[in-house]
Amino acid sequence: MSLPDLLNNRYQPIAHLGSGGFGETFLAEDTHLPSGRRCVVKKLRTWQDQPEIDEQVKQRFQREAALLEELSQGSDQIPQLYAYFGEGNELYLVQEWIVGITLETWVKQQGKASEADVLQMLTQLSPVLDYVHQQGVIHRDIKPSNIILRDDGQLPVLIDFGIAKELLATQPLQSDFTPGTAGFMAPEQAAGQPFPGSDIYSLGLTAIYLLTGKLPQYFQRVDGIGPLDWTHKAAVSPEFAGVLNRMTAMNGSDRPRSILALQSLLGQLNLGQPQAISLYSGSNNNPVDAIEQTLPPPSTLHQTTTLAVGERSAGNRLAGHESAAAQILATSAIRDRQILINKVRNYWVKGVLETSLHDRAIIALGFEQRLDALSHPWSLAWETTAQPRQTLPSQTRVTDLFDQLGEGGTLLILGEPGSGKTTTLLELCRDLLSRAEVDQLRPIPVFLNLSTWNPARRRSSARGKAAQTDIASWIRYELNAQYQVSKDLAQTWLEQQQLQLLLDGLDEVNSEQRDNCVQA
Repeated sequence: MSLPDLLNNRYQPIAHLGSGGFGETFLAEDTHLPSGRRCVVKKLRTWQDQPEIDEQVKQRFQREAALLEELSQGSDQIPQLYAYFGEGNELYLVQEWIVGITLETWVKQQGKASEADVLQMLTQLSPVLDYVHQQGVIHRDIKPSNIILRDDGQLPVLIDFGIAKELLATQPLQSDFTPGTAGFMAPEQAAGQPFPGSDIYSLGLTAIYLLTGKLPQYFQRVDGIGPLDWTHKAAVSPEFAGVLNRMTAMNGSDRPRSILALQSLLGQLNLGQPQAISLYSGSNNNPVDAIEQTLPPPSTLHQTTTLAVGERSAGNRLAGHESAAAQILATSAIRDRQILINKVRNYWVKGVLETSLHDRAIIALGFEQRLDALSHPWSLAWETTAQPRQTLPSQTRVTDLFDQLGEGGTLLILGEPGSGKTTTLLELCRDLLSRAEVDQLRPIPVFLNLSTWNPARRRSSARGKAAQTDIASWIRYELNAQYQVSKDLAQTWLEQQQLQLLLDGLDEVNSEQRDNCVQA
């Protein structure tokens, strides 16, 4: 899907995050800020063929935007509203981008949550939900995918206040646009009569999902109208199960009457001192070691596509897996490592690769092997053999080709614009991320774009100091700017060769700086 041009002369979309009946969502950069702060841009669908409905939508959109601005100013657990504007016939909201993963993703990665973790989650979310209700607002779409665990360990964030979904509900001809999500939606909400207890119902089902790993549709109600039959799928105390059963009662009058009443019930439970849900706690984690990261003479994957195999070099790698295995990372280092893996996956794989057209219509890239494919515009040393060009099978995976290089090998992907270079690199990134999570002897795959290589800009920002044009300085800068990795941690990872670089966009480097970039 193509991305919009610069919006409001300020927000530059860089990735498509999702779409639905309400419209589309993009990840964007704020070009008016020196940091290029990233944000979420939501484009609302309009109904130009139904002028009355379209006008209602626009009026309600403006009122709801004002409400969201007020809500976000009163709680750190609600994304900040940065802007609201119209452009042409389209309406947009710009919100804070929360760096982290949703509870839905957490369960898929870690499995079931403990009773103590779920109690803590409810305890942490109840204040922000109470605040929302006191402002006269019903969220209407509480579910695991709308609760984000921040990477920095702060309180979870409640997202997607259903602004667009509420607007869609004003259209009488589109009954399938009832605000909410099937399964997590309270019965009265499905009937068009939500009240604050509807949010308590959805929150209770979210807790059951965390405990069981099962969606609400998986469970039946006892006698058709009683509590959900879910406790056999979870390790849960009768007391806590009783609270969750009250929260998810079919009759709204049987649920806690308010969030304060729910907090009172939770406070009566004696489950010890649970810790906050951690993205990296539990038995699913493995200690992770560092292994080699090298930049030897490259192999070439050329999009026609063409592949040339270079010589292996061990000059920059560690003494071997045995020595790397002796350097087991501390718990904090494991956490830092997993955070970076999650960020790379969430942005580049889930946010770019899996939402691109490639995910909808797989394009078969033709690979062919060439050992003379790399030209030498930068006086690089390159050795080839006399083996002629070979066409590879159509289903060849880039990861298999990368594996053939062995330790110390480097792959360079070349091709014309639109030939699939970035897609191929992202496919490799996806596979390497999966390996890095389970294999303690693998480095951290990091996707970076060379288009930001600009020593002159860094010289200016350094106020006259010598420009840092070496590759290590650029990597430290990008890890901090793009992934919020501290420069000290980035330096440690570089020194210990714990990063596996996947570099895109060489052709986007300023032509005057390209030689310096490649030399570095």
